[in-house]
Amino acid sequence: GPPPGSSVVRRAADAITNLAHENVVIKSRVRADGGIPPLVALLECSDPKVQRAAAGALRTLAFKNEDNKNQIVEGGALSTLIHMLRAEDAGIHYEAVGVIGNLVHSSQNIKRRVLEEGALQPVIGLLSSRCPESQREAALLLGQFATTEPDYKARIVQRGAVPPLVAMLGAGDVQLQEMAAFALGRLAQNADNQAGIVQAGGLSALLGLMHSKNGNLQHNAAFALYGLADNDDNVAALVREGGVQALLDCD
Repeated sequence: GPPPGSSVVRRAADAITNLAHENVVIKSRVRADGGIPPLVALLECSDPKVQRAAAGALRTLAFKNEDNKNQIVEGGALSTLIHMLRAEDAGIHYEAVGVIGNLVHSSQNIKRRVLEEGALQPVIGLLSSRCPESQREAALLLGQFATTEPDYKARIVQRGAVPPLVAMLGAGDVQLQEMAAFALGRLAQNADNQAGIVQAGGLSALLGLMHSKNGNLQHNAAFALYGLADNDDNVAALVREGGVQALLDCD
């Protein structure tokens, strides 16, 4: 069973999450009072509920707070978080991918560190998770990773990201479709990827989304199609799939 005292620890971590939620002053206060190192240490706890609570607190503390992000990274959290991405338990990998998403947000330096620590393959693995929230966060992260260095666009595709992203375009969940289109749009800024995405069936799926009533989804799909159309290999396929008419029919 869980170690003694773990329910107290879990409640303390949850309390920090609730207090710090969208409160800049309290986020900084938690750091000033030494709250980040023990939360990072709790990521290693054998009780998955405690692990999840600690990750949830770190996720909240990292959101749009540069000093907290840096302390979490310098405190050695990345290797444990990346290990958690491979967890069977959806609750654990969802919290871990959320922390990493908040850490890399608008920080090229942390993005590079996360990639150097080996996050890319487990994040691609989460595209096929049975947990839609994890799939969505993973697609968002890959879209962000794609802008790190030019060769990362190719590397992400080589490591198998396109088929699950194309499959997500056909999901019933609009948020999943939106994030998959976002990631494919970023990946489509590379000539070989443009041809590969069409080869994997991405073109007709993206064209289908152009009729969406959701503005963000339509925008992301259009941006991805714009990338795909930038390639002579794809123009014939675009015309054959009725792409020109589909684009003309859009708002």
